[in-house]
Amino acid sequence: MDLHVNGWSTIAEFLELRKKTQSDLAVLLDISPAAISQVKSGRYLLSPGQLAAIAEFLEFDATAVDRFYTELFNARLLVRRGVHEPTFTTARPRFKVEMNREGSVADFCGSPGPVPVGRLGQFESYEPALEPVDEYLRRNSVERYQGECRGNHLCVLRLETANPFGLFPGTLVIFEGRRFAAAGDLVLLRLDGAGIMIREYVPEGELVLLRAITPGNEDLRWRRREHPGALRWMYPVVELVLKMPR
Repeated sequence: MDLHVNGWSTIAEFLELRKKTQSDLAVLLDISPAAISQVKSGRYLLSPGQLAAIAEFLEFDATAVDRFYTELFNARLLVRRGVHEPTFTTARPRFKVEMNREGSVADFCGSPGPVPVGRLGQFESYEPALEPVDEYLRRNSVERYQGECRGNHLCVLRLETANPFGLFPGTLVIFEGRRFAAAGDLVLLRLDGAGIMIREYVPEGELVLLRAITPGNEDLRWRRREHPGALRWMYPVVELVLKMPR
């Protein structure tokens, strides 16, 4: 799969399909035609609002929307801060992105199958030494996710209107609650003094790099020996279900 930080392969496909031009796109985004070249090269990073406007303007279908966000989110994970890499990177996406659909979350109790959903405040109260996170959420939340996703001991964090992650309000973060993260995984974690965050996990010996995936968040570096108890918990993310802004 070709990964591009602005999802250009999907944009180009639908520009042709909808018989629109790059000039039309520049007018939509209120940028100059020359800036479109920077969008294509990846030097101009489109904002969440601009991405949503493009999807609506070009009338992406559901499949295209999922492919669009999967491509760009995975591509942005591969681009290091301050380093311009090739426009397209051929790689296997590390995690899936899809858009939130009606009926994806239901309120009910009593079924062991559907995935438990928690809010940010519930995760701030979670103590991993006492019980697994999936069991904790089943006890403390009646909300369940019924979408199709693969993994064991899955859990969901539902992001509220105000969230520190730079993701759309209403986004669902689906993660595996009993698996150790591997290098390159997108992870949901909690660090003492830094709170709950979503980062790319890049271990480098004693140094652990937690790479930001959204604008406005900073990369963090953590030394294991200097702060051995700083990491409260960390779980690998398997899917983001994004809430499309209206």
